[in-house]
Amino acid sequence: MFELFKLLWDVVVLRDAAHKGQKLNWRLWVYAFSFVLIQYCIALPAVMLYEKHPQYKPVFIIAMVVVGINFVCMAWWAWRWRSRQAAP
Repeated sequence: MFELFKLLWDVVVLRDAAHKGQKLNWRLWVYAFSFVLIQYCIALPAVMLYEKHPQYKPVFIIAMVVVGINFVCMAWWAWRWRSRQAAP
């Protein structure tokens, strides 16, 4: 339930950014929501598994590496998209 609240809060933050004049359209909403959902779907089960079964520490570490790689890729994509939008 708490994760759903976090997802809804992310939508509120995105909407606030749109009201401040940043270019935000429905495609970016979908990308942002999908990114957050994927991060939670990877990290949350790994954390819950590790809490109950510490012997699965390698699985937890691999999941966190995947989350980190996903974050870096999304940040790179966002930077690239923003630089394309800024160029006339």
